[in-house]
Amino acid sequence: DLWVISDEVYENVTWNDSHHRISQQPGMFERCITIGSASKLFSLTGWRLGWATAPEAIIEKMNHLHSHATYCAATPLQYGVAVALEEEDGSFEGIPEMIAENYRVMSEACSAAGLDPYPADGGHFLCAGTGDLEEFEVVERLVRGAGVMVLPLSSFACDLDSSAAGRGIRIAICKKRETMAEAAKRLNGIDLESGTD
Repeated sequence: DLWVISDEVYENVTWNDSHHRISQQPGMFERCITIGSASKLFSLTGWRLGWATAPEAIIEKMNHLHSHATYCAATPLQYGVAVALEEEDGSFEGIPEMIAENYRVMSEACSAAGLDPYPADGGHFLCAGTGDLEEFEVVERLVRGAGVMVLPLSSFACDLDSSAAGRGIRIAICKKRETMAEAAKRLNGIDLESGTD
């Protein structure tokens, strides 16, 4: 009696042909709830509009629960997303390719700065290990020394006492190429050990 809730909000931002929906595996649609998001699918930050696909009986129960748990999403946003879903041709205006290139550029820049980029096949973020340096120290050095804002990975962790906590950063790569090229240039010029450029 296994059920899977599958978060597929980044499905259009993958590279290396790496995305495969679990609900499309044999026998899995009947036991999957798949979550989608317009804000990620169409790069509409802040639009907080999403959906779920699942067997009809499950969707009926979810609709009932949703009507008691959420007031509503703004009607104009709902109409806007409906039009976007109807008109999208699958290219997403080149955004998946742009983000893949941003990942490559920032991964190289992180390596040059002494960080350890984690391998990824998609998403809006690049995560990198900070080695022996504490993550908040790296965040401060990148902001002060390079003018590049990143987030500590511990902000997203439940177990702050684990040995991995405090040793990583997250960089948003869902930005314009020019913005990412400038960030990479700034990273290439910083000495994280001393915090100077």
